[in-house]
Amino acid sequence: MTSAEYPTRPGLTPGLVRGTFDFKAVRLADSPGGPVATSDTITVHAVFASTWYHYLFPNVSVTLGGAGPVTGTSTLSFAQSLDDDHGGRFVELSADFGPSHLFPHDISQELRVQAPGVGTFTLTPITPTQFANPSAWPAVYAALFYRDDPRLGLSTGGTLTITKFLTPTEEFYGEIQGTLTAPMALWVNNTTVSADTVNASITFAVQLWPLGGIPSSRTGVTLAHVLILDHGY
Repeated sequence: MTSAEYPTRPGLTPGLVRGTFDFKAVRLADSPGGPVATSDTITVHAVFASTWYHYLFPNVSVTLGGAGPVTGTSTLSFAQSLDDDHGGRFVELSADFGPSHLFPHDISQELRVQAPGVGTFTLTPITPTQFANPSAWPAVYAALFYRDDPRLGLSTGGTLTITKFLTPTEEFYGEIQGTLTAPMALWVNNTTVSADTVNASITFAVQLWPLGGIPSSRTGVTLAHVLILDHGY
């Protein structure tokens, strides 16, 4: 490479890498036992300029203890952070806890924060009736959903610590990182809570999409020229 301009921040603005490469190729010929190399060769010299992007991906670990139907530490997790359309922000995640990974996943979970920022927050207990009514949402709460159990898990307290919060811009990602520890009551219906309590412990680092959109996974490549130096064909 002759130059490598790495993107200064993850987001929609690419960097540019320039350079050259040379290689010698050999022609293959069919044979009963498969392709075999011939004595025909070609030498290629290429000059390139290629855009590259800096992406962010979530990193989440979920541990569930207590008397719930799923316990242990997640073996596979996915997460995203979204505007909750009511002035706050969700961190939504899904996780599997065994050696096989299916969709829908073993559990999904959401954390709601009214005004995210670096600091420590206390979760307010929430009931199914409050959960169903956005105007009654507490400033900070967590909810837990099982794939194979109809009961709804809702936080009865706990602590959220946000260690990093960076707001997104039109061009660049934001980030939210932190930990959550919360006891979760499992509700049979809107008025009846079961005897089981789940203890959730989560560590998360999740990207906030640029306001200008979700970055494409494609990179543009431009070859300035490709020069055949010699050949024996």
